[in-house]
Amino acid sequence: MMSKRQGNNGYFVLTGIGKNSFVFQDAYHIRIKVFSEEQGISKNNELDEYDDTAYHCVIYIGDIPIACARMNIIKDTAKICRIAVMKESRRCGYATLLCKHIISIAQQRGAKYAYLHAQTNISDLYRKIGFISEGETFIEEGIPHVRMIKKLSTS
Repeated sequence: MMSKRQGNNGYFVLTGIGKNSFVFQDAYHIRIKVFSEEQGISKNNELDEYDDTAYHCVIYIGDIPIACARMNIIKDTAKICRIAVMKESRRCGYATLLCKHIISIAQQRGAKYAYLHAQTNISDLYRKIGFISEGETFIEEGIPHVRMIKKLSTS
């Protein structure tokens, strides 16, 4: 499955499923740049068994991939993760656009809830689109995170 959504500001979003999609290759490149090179997370932890069946979404400007996210749906719940925006494209609203896009896919696939582990320094971004903090702050890959959940509309 491959889908494309065109935005008004010259960007577009491509969505593919699994690691065999070229969308995944672009998402993986962004993940390595942001998580491994910038944040110091081991490259060995950047791939896992969930990449094989995940929805991988990438925002492009022209042919340049600038942001990515991953989602797996288990029963009625979407787990959103690996949200990353290239440094030069941050604070332009792309993470919000990407989250809204991936949430719409989750809703189309029948998910009733979405959750993510937000780095605490950017948890306000997710609050603004309806996620609510759940539980205490915890450390994941050496970085403080908080679990956040959102009830999805069924209409």
